[in-house]
Formats: sequence, C-alpha cells, structure tokens
Amino acid sequence: MKRCIIDLPTFRISKPGYDVDTASIENMIFHESMLFTQPYYFGFVACPFSGAGNLTGTVPVTVPDVTSDPIVLLFLSGGSTVNVYPGIRSEGVGNNQDGYNVTAWSVRYNVVSSTRIDVTFSTSLNGKTSPAGAHMILMRKS
Repeated sequence: MKRCIIDLPTFRISKPGYDVDTASIENMIFHESMLFTQPYYFGFVACPFSGAGNLTGTVPVTVPDVTSDPIVLLFLSGGSTVNVYPGIRSEGVGNNQDGYNVTAWSVRYNVVSSTRIDVTFSTSLNGKTSPAGAHMILMRKS
C-alpha cells in the first residue's frame, strides 16, 4: 500500500491503513490543498514622482518567476512614519469656495507576466503631497 506522494505540486500522505491514491481527504495526514498561501517576495517600490497635483506614474517591478497568478498585497507608505492600509490615504479640510487641502493617494498593480508586475501610483487633483512608495508582498496560491 502506497502512503505518500511527493511529486510537486502534489504532496500527500495518507493515514495508516489508507492508500494515498484512493483515500479521501478526510483520510489524509497531509494534502497540498491544506497549505496556506506561500510568500515568495517582499520589497519596497519607490513612487516615481514627488510633489503636488494630479500625478500618476507606473513602476515596472521584476519579480522571481514563481507564478503568473500571484496574490499581490500593496501597502502605501508616506515615509518613515506613515503607512496606509488598504491602499488609499485621504485627509484634509476646506470648503467648496476655497478648495480642499487634501492628501489622497492610491496604488494599484497589473501582473504583466510571471516576472513583471507594474505598480501605478496616483494622487488626487488637489493633492498636496505624494507617497514615498509601497511595500509589496507576493504570495503563490497553494
């Protein structure tokens, strides 16, 4: 009776008395579907612009060739003291006549290939500052 398969991405171990090829998942000690996502890249992407106004810029990021369908997490950073989650920072005061003193940032991404992700930063029309960049975490699905 065979109790173990290790042929990635398949990784299974059955309980004693159960054949790994025919056992249900309830009779497995370990099954690849039990894995959580696996982080494989951590990095900081610097914002390509600085200043005020309605600004947008994209940074191509080269990443390890692990998967063409990663889970991407981006955390905006305004510098050493300002981190933002989930991705938009907006604060300000003002009125319709005088305008609004607003700092509003956003970040988005596009998976171009298994080795490239484009990260796009934006500020609002009346934005007074720009972000420093974004912390990026990539995870592969199990």
